[in-house]
Amino acid sequence: SSIVVDIKQDKRGYIWMATEKGVSLFDGYTFRNFTTKDGLVSNEITGLTYNPLTKTYRLNPRDVDVNYMVACSKPNLS
Repeated sequence: SSIVVDIKQDKRGYIWMATEKGVSLFDGYTFRNFTTKDGLVSNEITGLTYNPLTKTYRLNPRDVDVNYMVACSKPNLS
């Protein structure tokens, strides 16, 4: 989606973007997009929150865990 509502950068430098059509990940070279087709409960993501204890991002408003995306992209989120 071209409308980004929240953006975070992890320790590895990857950029995570919450959009109205899912979550996008930019690794410095390519974009990967995650939607309900990839297991998200909703495509309407209003924010991203990093949890340092679990080293994962949580999606708002449904607070859906994105361990799936972490496994797919293999970023170092700590």
